[in-house]
Amino acid sequence: MPMQCIRATIKDIAEMTGVNRVTIRRMADQGLLESIRDYNGWRIFPNPIETAEKVKQLMGISNDSIERISN
Repeated sequence: MPMQCIRATIKDIAEMTGVNRVTIRRMADQGLLESIRDYNGWRIFPNPIETAEKVKQLMGISNDSIERISN
């Protein structure tokens, strides 16, 4: 059974939701999504499933198609 990833990048969230990376980045910049920066300066989302659900809610997209990511 695959282990659930506990963090994700903008690319991961974009793939899970079908929402453009720029849109996700703007949502995070506006404080609508919880994110942190890793040691490389990349934006990391510590709760990918919750973040994907929030993005879809903000975009008015059904949560039925959210895909779980695994490592």
